[in-house]
Amino acid sequence: MFKNNWLHLFALTVFYFVFTFAYENSLVTDSMIFRSLSGEYSAEVITQYIQAQHKWRWLSYLLIPVVLLVRTSLIAFLIQIADYFIEDKDYPFADFWRVTLNAEWCMVAMVMIKFFWFVFVQTDFTLQEINDFAPLTLYSLIRNKDMLDLWMSYPLKILNIFEIVYWIILIYGVKNIIKQSFGKSFEIVLLSYGLGLLVWIAVIMYLILNLT
Repeated sequence: MFKNNWLHLFALTVFYFVFTFAYENSLVTDSMIFRSLSGEYSAEVITQYIQAQHKWRWLSYLLIPVVLLVRTSLIAFLIQIADYFIEDKDYPFADFWRVTLNAEWCMVAMVMIKFFWFVFVQTDFTLQEINDFAPLTLYSLIRNKDMLDLWMSYPLKILNIFEIVYWIILIYGVKNIIKQSFGKSFEIVLLSYGLGLLVWIAVIMYLILNLT
């Protein structure tokens, strides 16, 4: 898609900037937050929450390129290490980073679908509904979500169509680099990104269980 990885990272950052700005200014507005929380908290508490959000909003924009850089480069590094131990060959890190940057567009697609859903389809929503919205996931197939333990929601949201496409892009990207079979590429992605994702899910579930 992009020959220059840094230019690719910049393009992804711009997309996330645009949708973060649109999300905060057209969906999660002050009036929507006040309406959603008014039944649970006092007006003073809600006002303080909104003021804190405005105060630290700049941080969400600052973190976008940082999180993108760390996430894509870390996954690329894990894949490169796994490939080195499995194949005993050393390919350039930039090649693997390009693959993870390409796969990141799956996450962009998910953000876009969520945004347009609440703009054009479900135009009347609460803060809880927009936070719980997880399109094309196993979580979205569960009707009575109130009966679901909180720690189970995260892995069910991870199991989605976007994640499957993400895996496919990684596998075929690695396949193009190493010039090996689909099975060998799948093994490399499984032992790198797959194990990393499993550890990440376990950590999040542990935190949810112990902090809620």
